[in-house]
Amino acid sequence: NASQDLTFGLSYQFNDARSEYDNNCSDAISYAPLTCSPYSESQTEAFNLSSDWDINSLWSTQLTAGFSTDESEIKADDIDINLTTSAALYETEKTDISWLNNFQLHKTALLTLGYDYLNEAVDSSTDYDEDEPDKHAYFFQLQLDYDALAVNLGARHDDNEAFGTHDTYNIGAGYDITENVKLIASYGEAFKAPTFNDLYFPNFGNPDMVPEESDTYELGVKGFSDNFDWSVRAYRNDVDNLIQYNSETFVNDQISAATMEGLEFTLGGEFYGWAINSAISFLDAEDDATGNDLARRPDQTINIDIDRNFGRWSIGSTIYGSSSRYNDADNTSELSGYGLVALRGTYTLNDEIQLRLKADNIFDKDYVLAQASSFSSLGDYQQPGTEVLFSVVYTPKF
Repeated sequence: NASQDLTFGLSYQFNDARSEYDNNCSDAISYAPLTCSPYSESQTEAFNLSSDWDINSLWSTQLTAGFSTDESEIKADDIDINLTTSAALYETEKTDISWLNNFQLHKTALLTLGYDYLNEAVDSSTDYDEDEPDKHAYFFQLQLDYDALAVNLGARHDDNEAFGTHDTYNIGAGYDITENVKLIASYGEAFKAPTFNDLYFPNFGNPDMVPEESDTYELGVKGFSDNFDWSVRAYRNDVDNLIQYNSETFVNDQISAATMEGLEFTLGGEFYGWAINSAISFLDAEDDATGNDLARRPDQTINIDIDRNFGRWSIGSTIYGSSSRYNDADNTSELSGYGLVALRGTYTLNDEIQLRLKADNIFDKDYVLAQASSFSSLGDYQQPGTEVLFSVVYTPKF
C-alpha cells in the first residue's frame, strides 16, 4: 500500500528442505569412523514488515521488523544417529527491529540516526549456557559533501547482553583530484561477538571466547570514463582475538593478534558490446605471534564476469581463480590452487517470465577448500563437480 509520502511492505517466506551428506559419521564415544548416510530435514519461515515515511522535505524515517524460525534435525536411515557425533536438533527464533531516520540538515549535510535490536532464542539438543541474549545498537552517521570533497563520520554503540557494551567509530573521505579521478581514504573500527556454536557446540565451541575487535585502514584511487571504471585500493586490518576453526584440534580457538594487508585492482566497463567486470586481489594474512599464514586464506584471487545481451537473450560467464593456501594454523598442510569456469544464459519470454540456465564448474574441476585433521580418517572435503540448474522466474506485474 503506498501514498505519496508513506509506503508499507509485507513479505512471507517458507522453505522446506532435505539435504543429504556423504558418509562422515563418527562414534559418539570413541570418535571411530562409522558407515552411515546422514541427512538433515529443515523448515524455515520468515515474516517481515516495513514502512518508509517521508514526514517532510527534511526528515524521512524507515522502520522494519522481522520474525523468523529455523528448525533443523540430523537423521539417518541406516544407523541410530544418536550413537554418532552427527546427532543434532535445533530450533531457533529470531526477532529483529531496525529504525532509521535521515535528516537533511543542509543541502551539503545529511544526518542519519538509527537503532537496531536483535534477539535470538535457541532450543536444541545441545544445552547452551546463554540461549536468549538481547542485542541493542545505537548509531549515527554524518555525510558532508562540499564540491570536490565528501566526508563521512560515524559512531556506533553496541549493548550485547552476553558481552557488554562496545563503542566503534569510522571516518571516510573522498576527494575529486580531477573530474574523472577520485582519491579515497577511510578508517573504521568493528567488533564481532562469538556465535552460539562458537561458544557452546559440543566438541567444537569454547565458552571462554571473547569478541573480535579490529581496526581497518584503506587508501585508494577510483577512475571513471564513458566506457569503463577502474580502481586500486590498499588496506590493512588489525584484528585482536580472531576466531578461527582449528582443523587439528576439531575445536574453535582464537588468535590473539593478526594482521591482514591487501591490494585490490578492479576494471569494469563495456568493450565491443560485452560487459566485463574483473577484480584481482593480493592478500598477506598472518598470525602476529608466529608469522604463519592464516588458515584457508589464499594469497591471490581473480574474478572475471563477462556478459552480453542479444534482445530477449543474454549470455554470460564467470572465470574464478585462487592460489594455494594452508589448511592449518601451523602451515603444515597446503591446499592446491584451482580455477573454475561457469556459464549462464537467460531468455525473456515477456515482462513477467524469464527462463534461466546456469552451469557451474563446467570443466568438472576437482578442488578442495578444507581438509580434516591429520589424525582423522575423514579426509578431504571435496567440492561439487559440474552442476547444471534450470529455473523459471515469474515476476507478476500489478
